[in-house]
Amino acid sequence: MMPVEPFDPDKDGFYEVTPELKLIRLAKAPDRQDDLKLYRDSHGDIYTIHRYSNTLTNWTQNCSKTWTDLELLK
Repeated sequence: MMPVEPFDPDKDGFYEVTPELKLIRLAKAPDRQDDLKLYRDSHGDIYTIHRYSNTLTNWTQNCSKTWTDLELLK
């Protein structure tokens, strides 16, 4: 098993690459310390699902939606 590098807040995170090859950090993107599973859709958007708050976050579009347990049961 490879050793895990320490978290570096100045470089670790999610970035978008512009056509000019500049890196733009996605706002408030999670990092390894958040312990979230990451998903990517067919359009390339990056998502996380927070298992305790029923929140789906699209980090690429910088938006999220939270459902109550009652809504999920319907």
